Amino acid sequence: MPSSPLPIFHIPDFTPDTLDSSHFYYAGLKDHLATHQFIQKPHKHDFYIIVVFTQGKGSHTIDFKTYNVASGSMFFLSPGQVHSWELSMDSDGFILFFSADFYTATFSRKRLNEYSLFNSILEYPRMDIGSLQAKEIISFMEKINKENSHPTVFTKDLLKNYIDVLLILFYRFKNSKIPFSKKE
Repeated sequence: MPSSPLPIFHIPDFTPDTLDSSHFYYAGLKDHLATHQFIQKPHKHDFYIIVVFTQGKGSHTIDFKTYNVASGSMFFLSPGQVHSWELSMDSDGFILFFSADFYTATFSRKRLNEYSLFNSILEYPRMDIGSLQAKEIISFMEKINKENSHPTVFTKDLLKNYIDVLLILFYRFKNSKIPFSKKE
C-alpha cells in the first residue's frame, strides 16, 4: 500500500486549451506515453478511459491486478480505478478519455452503464480482439483523431456519437458468441 495518497488526475492535466479539455482527450498512445511519463506510477483518474494497443507488450495493473498487454489488447477504466503500466518502448495504439458529463450530455448514464464495459466489480477490464475487429475499432479511432484535430461545426456532437458507436462495438465484441478472428 502506498504511504502517501495516490494522485488523482483530471483531463485538463493532459491537454489544456483543446477542444473541450475538461471533458475529452484523444491521443496516439506512443505520443501520450512520451509526453506524460508521470502516468507510469500508480494513480487514479476522475474520467473514463479506453486504451487500444496496436503494438507492443508489457503489463497493465488495474486495481492491483496485473494484466498482460499485447497487440489487440483493449482496456476500459472507470473513474477512481487505480492503474499503472510497464510497457515496451514500441508500444502504440490509441487512448481516449471522456468525462461522464461529456457522454451524458447526449446519452443517458443508464446507457453508459448498460454497456457494462466500465463495471469494475462485475467485468474484466481487459478485452482482446482479432485483426478484423481491430480494423473496425481503428477506423473509428482515426475518425475521432481527424475530428478532434480539425474541429468544425458540431464536432463535439460527432465525437460523442463516435464514442457511443465504439462502446456499442466493444459491447458486441465482448458478448459475441463467435470467436474473435485472428486472421484477415
